[in-house]
Amino acid sequence: MSINNLLKASTSVFYYYNNLDLHKEGKTLSEIARITRFSRCGIRSIINKYRETSSVIDKPRTGRPKKLSNKDEQYLKIISLRNRKKTSVELTTELAEGTGVVVHQINSTKVTLEIRT
Repeated sequence: MSINNLLKASTSVFYYYNNLDLHKEGKTLSEIARITRFSRCGIRSIINKYRETSSVIDKPRTGRPKKLSNKDEQYLKIISLRNRKKTSVELTTELAEGTGVVVHQINSTKVTLEIRT
């Protein structure tokens, strides 16, 4: 998680707990919405989430695992920057020879676009 995302997440959690504190003080959803400038629906969902899980922190989400590790991406970046005229097929082949990781050309194209910009 990047620093910016971590700061956003911690700021969000701070505001969520602030809303919960106002709710525990006996303020209504409308009053909390007016004070914090959150929507009533958002405040309601924060309170319901806290009631169900005793926390307002998001659970980790599932997702497709990355095909390339950070080390593989770094290797791909190095071979890409050494010869900018290499095609994605050539980069894919060299990546497979160098690291043993077999990547489909489309994935290599996507990573190449991210690396070369």
